[in-house]
Amino acid sequence: MMKPPYVFLGGSIPPHKTGFYMGCVYSLAHTFTNLSFLFFYNHLLNSHAENAIYFAEVLIVIAVIVVLFIKTNKSLFDETEELIGELPNLQS
Repeated sequence: MMKPPYVFLGGSIPPHKTGFYMGCVYSLAHTFTNLSFLFFYNHLLNSHAENAIYFAEVLIVIAVIVVLFIKTNKSLFDETEELIGELPNLQS
């Protein structure tokens, strides 16, 4: 589940800062989850596993909506397409 930020944010983060920002994504997400989910599970989800699954589904829908508002740097994708076009054709 932690791999999508690389895909979604790859075109909007400067290449020389990618490692720093992605490290922050990992460390902040794991820290927040470890410190807060037990509270959510016990008090807001009534200690029911199925409620935790519903909660995860809601968070995924929210993430999908937020991703729609991410602006990407189109030139990075154009450069990648140019590099892929320069690869030798391996199909005969």
